[in-house]
Amino acid sequence: MFVNVAVYRIHQQHIDAFKKRILRHAETCLRDEKNCVRFDVNQSRSDPGVFLMYEVFHGPEDFQAHIDAPHTKDFAKTRDEAGWLAERTLYQLESMFPPAGA
Repeated sequence: MFVNVAVYRIHQQHIDAFKKRILRHAETCLRDEKNCVRFDVNQSRSDPGVFLMYEVFHGPEDFQAHIDAPHTKDFAKTRDEAGWLAERTLYQLESMFPPAGA
C-alpha cells in the first residue's frame, strides 16, 4: 500500500474554513476514488493550526490519479488562493504493517 502523509500548519484566521473544506475533501475522495482506501484528517490537540492527513492508496499510480482528480485540484486551488497554508510537509511511504488485505 502507498501512504501519503501531509502535515499542514494553517494560519490561525483560516483554521475554521480549512477544517470545513478538508473534511469535505476527504469525504469526496473516499466516495469518488475507488483506490483511495483511507483518508484520515487529524488536528493537533496542543496546536489547533496543525493538521495531519493520512491517506492510503493501493499504489503510487492511484495516488497520482488522486492528485489529478478534479476535486483534488479544486481543493489545492482553494487552499493556495485563500492563503491558508503557513507550512506544509509531505511524506510518501510504503506501508509495512499490517499486510495488505489483513
